[in-house]
Amino acid sequence: MNVAAAVFFLFSAKVVWPVALVMAVGALAGGVLGGKLAGSINPTVLRWLVVSIGIIIALIYWIK
Repeated sequence: MNVAAAVFFLFSAKVVWPVALVMAVGALAGGVLGGKLAGSINPTVLRWLVVSIGIIIALIYWIK
């Protein structure tokens, strides 16, 4: 599904390439750094952190 969407946008001429490049670099850097950070944190602490952030974001959207 993602490949089909990527191909569609690639040929639709609606992609702002400089912005897409910045987003791609940020996503790759975040993935690498996040993976290293997640590997060094206690799994229980990481699980509670992820759940807590998810609940906070859900509450913010529910209030809005």
